[in-house]
Amino acid sequence: MKESPDRKKAKQLQVSAEHNSRPLQQLEKLLAKVKAERRRAILTTDTVTELLENTLAVNVAPFILYQGKPYVYPCEVSKYFTAIDIMQRDISIDVPCNKIGAINTVLFARSWIAMDELDEEFRELLCAGKVTIGQIIRQRHSTIEYQNIGYKEVRSAKLGAAFKTQGIVHLIRRSRMMRHNKRPVIFIHEFVPV
Repeated sequence: MKESPDRKKAKQLQVSAEHNSRPLQQLEKLLAKVKAERRRAILTTDTVTELLENTLAVNVAPFILYQGKPYVYPCEVSKYFTAIDIMQRDISIDVPCNKIGAINTVLFARSWIAMDELDEEFRELLCAGKVTIGQIIRQRHSTIEYQNIGYKEVRSAKLGAAFKTQGIVHLIRRSRMMRHNKRPVIFIHEFVPV
């Protein structure tokens, strides 16, 4: 017996809901391992830069570690992007962590940006490297949809340098997609220390 169109649609919605709940289940398991409240907040907000600016009353600026042709290419980028001109951008965000002004790296982000999906002003601001992607979106009042793809616990010696530590650093990685007019434009891996 052939399945009705309504039944097929209901099944698709169920699969979609299950797909969306998976990142939340991953987050619940990993969030308990993150000790600092600020770090937990970073992993749960869509607007990281705005959160840091509001809670710390400081201007957040990215420290650009790399910006250019991709040297790492996760499968999600080739799966979701149809763009040809992809830019990879690696940044860290450093903020004051106490009253004496000590600086602490709270986030390392590696982004893949579909440059040909963005308008000229967005590309210029991005290439100038003085503001975060979140600041560009907020400044331009862009309508961007955020989707958390997944969370993963990571231990890395390579990323230790980004957090100014020697040896292996223990992190939570959030993978997220940003869409403009339903089209994927930015894929990000954000790393936050446990």
